[in-house]
Amino acid sequence: MTPKLPLALLVLAVGGTPSLAQDSTAVPPLAVSGQYRVSRVDVGTTDATMDFTASLANPGDEEIRGTVVLRDPAVANRVFETFGVQTIPARGRLRVSGVVSVPVEIFESWSKGDAPGLFVIIEDERGSVALHRVLLQRLPDRPPAG
Repeated sequence: MTPKLPLALLVLAVGGTPSLAQDSTAVPPLAVSGQYRVSRVDVGTTDATMDFTASLANPGDEEIRGTVVLRDPAVANRVFETFGVQTIPARGRLRVSGVVSVPVEIFESWSKGDAPGLFVIIEDERGSVALHRVLLQRLPDRPPAG
């Protein structure tokens, strides 16, 4: 006689974790990428304030409309700057800029090669919200004028 295993153990023993049905309404990731530059950086004891500029590229055939935010990717409610509702044209570009303040440790991580957490938040007609991270590359610093 074979021992009776609880269903959860049987599933784990036979096939790992049970597969869940995929949400057919899930929004596919956006193919948005971009470049960014920081200038006039003032590093304080807790925050770094700077001019932040990003140029976003949309290679797709449809425009993208959503709220562009600079935030901490590890902490959902930690937003450093909101650039407002923006439209990135199909096969076009969008430039956002502003004076932003971020914690020194975040700025130091950017200086070591980590990309800023720039996101486009898209809301569909049903009110569902999707958060899309923009893959950013840092532009070389401009030489000082003069």
